[in-house]
Amino acid sequence: MWRFVVVVFLSFGCWGAPRPASPARETTIVLAVDQVELANGLKLIVVAEPAAREVAVTVRYATGSIADPPGREGLAHLVEHLMFEHVRDGEALFDFLERSALGFTGFTTPDATVYQQHAPPARLSALLALEQARLLQSCDDIPASAFVRAREIVRNELLERQGNARVAQALHAGVFPAPHPLGRAESTPQSVAAITREEACAFAAAHYAPNNAVVVISGPIGLREIQPTVEQTLGRVPRGPPVVARPLAPASSGRSVTIEAPTDRAWFVLAWPMPATANERARLRAVAGMAATLVEARINGTVAVTELGAGAASAIAIAVAPSSEISFVDAITATKRVIAEIGPWFGSGLYERAKHRAVYRLAASFDSTLARDMRFASDAARGEPVRPAEEARVLQAMSRDDARDLVRARLHPDKATVVTLRPAALAQATGGVTSTFREHRRRRAEDPSEAQRPALAVATADPRARSRTLPNGLTVVLLPLATMPTVDIRLVFPTGTGDEASDQRGIAVLAAHAIEAELDGEMFQFLQSGGALDADVGFDTTELAVTGLAANLDILLFGLAATVREGMYLPEGVRAEITRQQVASTATRADRTASAAWREALYGGDHPYRHAGDWAHASKAAYQPKALARFQRSRYQPTGATLIIAGQFAVEAADRWVDYYFKEWTGAPPARREREATLRPLAFAQRQAGAQLAVHIGFAAPSGDHAARAVVVEMLEGAIADVREQLAASYGLHASLVTRRLLTTIELRGSIDAGRATDALALLRDRLAQLRVHDDATASLFVSARRRVLARWATADQTASAIADTARDDLRAPRSLERVRVLTLAQIQPQLAELELSRAAILLRGSERALREAYTSIGRSPTALE
Repeated sequence: MWRFVVVVFLSFGCWGAPRPASPARETTIVLAVDQVELANGLKLIVVAEPAAREVAVTVRYATGSIADPPGREGLAHLVEHLMFEHVRDGEALFDFLERSALGFTGFTTPDATVYQQHAPPARLSALLALEQARLLQSCDDIPASAFVRAREIVRNELLERQGNARVAQALHAGVFPAPHPLGRAESTPQSVAAITREEACAFAAAHYAPNNAVVVISGPIGLREIQPTVEQTLGRVPRGPPVVARPLAPASSGRSVTIEAPTDRAWFVLAWPMPATANERARLRAVAGMAATLVEARINGTVAVTELGAGAASAIAIAVAPSSEISFVDAITATKRVIAEIGPWFGSGLYERAKHRAVYRLAASFDSTLARDMRFASDAARGEPVRPAEEARVLQAMSRDDARDLVRARLHPDKATVVTLRPAALAQATGGVTSTFREHRRRRAEDPSEAQRPALAVATADPRARSRTLPNGLTVVLLPLATMPTVDIRLVFPTGTGDEASDQRGIAVLAAHAIEAELDGEMFQFLQSGGALDADVGFDTTELAVTGLAANLDILLFGLAATVREGMYLPEGVRAEITRQQVASTATRADRTASAAWREALYGGDHPYRHAGDWAHASKAAYQPKALARFQRSRYQPTGATLIIAGQFAVEAADRWVDYYFKEWTGAPPARREREATLRPLAFAQRQAGAQLAVHIGFAAPSGDHAARAVVVEMLEGAIADVREQLAASYGLHASLVTRRLLTTIELRGSIDAGRATDALALLRDRLAQLRVHDDATASLFVSARRRVLARWATADQTASAIADTARDDLRAPRSLERVRVLTLAQIQPQLAELELSRAAILLRGSERALREAYTSIGRSPTALE
């Protein structure tokens, strides 16, 4: 974000109040983790989080895609789906989880299959009983129709995600060349279609056993209180046959390979084998992040750190998409030179910034339940002790010499495997034989009478949350709720790309991303503390965010205040930001055409949203530093803005520092244009090769408050799920509420099997019609939808970033649990009546035959797009 040309060690002086005392700068990660192995070989990890409001259960089986037999690639993935289909007490596990859990997921990696669900603490025993049933029940108990449905869903998932899968396969083939298992071909729709029910059952019986599993339970619980319940459920599952893991050779090193892949632009990737221990991996991740930061400054393109492989064969990689300002060959040479010559940089004061940033990222990763518990399970499966606090201490103790030695030993450019990905058209996989699967799948019905009375009371928001408004009109929201010593600070201004003048397209994005702070003594301290500023610009808001360690709250607030109040725009910085925006704008011509048509339907031809945020329409007049400064001075004002601070901090101290840096700041932005958009029921068809039909349907959100709209969307989500659950014609269609100041829409997105276009769109049409009928089926759907909204809104994700996200989203559409609780079906029936396809904007992209059949089935006549 900052590019400094002059070092001036001055202070901004008094910010309008006596300077508060600076806090202690100690950062300690406290996370109570217990490990034990049960008699049947199951490894149990318990993560005690006293402040958590829910429990999470993560189960990792040491089997993944590398265990797939030749010709049956995708078998482990298919079995993962099948493990949700066990029938327990007359109900599939999938349906039980939908009804009882706050959320659940499953996924397959090269060396593992993982299941995770989270729920209120009172439901923990039920979750453990479910996992016991998953282990005890035979795959033979899964109905034949459920097997066919799961296989078709996986086939559609592969078709939908084939572009990303081909890129991942290309990278693994380059870093892990044949005959390495990680470099083998990925699963295809054809290999999945060839799998039989008997093969799936045999695979599950061979791999799903307690002695091949790690279970992580986290939440407001401890090992002593939960172990008896685990012993009574998972502990009673008999030990399975020994599972002999196939050892994986480490990643290759020192080779170069060029591979074609369906990327948006040319990339190159430098990859090195990962160390064996968790502490060394933590240090290498930190140093790789430092190197990537320097590479990005040199290349001025897109740079990311990622990890490839699995288990002992993991590799860390720096991926680079250079800008057009440098040749591809020169970019590779420059990247290697930056890494080779990084040693002197470790002697600079900015090394401390990079190290603090690495400690922050580590602490933040321990705040994310799914990623953290998955990582703990992986470490335990390797036989490593789980010691998160020790990893943090290792990072904090890492000296400049340690970092320099680590680069020489682990990240030397001559030891890297260099994979160049050249863009190539995606060879579209076919779907194979078109399925005719159809099943009337019955879900457990809710009591329809509950639709006419309020739901049971639910827990309210955490009482520690606090809000106040300063005399200058700045609203301050304090959320001291995180479990890790991190903090996330957001300053949200009520201005965005929708406020740009027609001759200044792009100015809102550039003003936020190109702003720079003068480097004085305090700003240098901000940098050394690991402070990092990011920007997010939407149609209606501009968000400047600072994240870092909670012990540095005062320094982080200074960095944000100094940038916003005293920020400047240097010509070279603006040019560099323009280049980055151009590199990031990779939409194809067909994508641009489809996007323009969709916006035409939603907003009309001359609405402020018509080209908002579309970099292809950016105006060169907005690129001038003086114009950016005028926009910033006009729009970045305290009146109407909101400062959100989420994380682990003392409220009293935060109040003092907020007053010190922001209380005397004054100013108000100009009045905004108030011109609501009106969705028009236009329909578009765009021919696109492939075995999938992309679906995008939009409805003008019916009148009503946010609570009513949220329940309507949840009912719609449940209704359209039948395209997946009863036809197996899609990996999933999903409904969402898109809330903007001048237009709110309900949108359906997803892909369906092109060969089932008629069936899928006809079923979608019928399910929408059913929502408009006030019968027991609709009442049951309402009851379950209302319960899911209540559960989701009452859930408190304890990560600082998630807490801040929720507070920011509430600025647009405040959530009210009580309003949801008292809603009845009769109150939202008029809104459901408005969900008609004849009133919807529709964009379908697929083969000519699929487009024709889809539109015929819903009785709409589309406009063809090129």
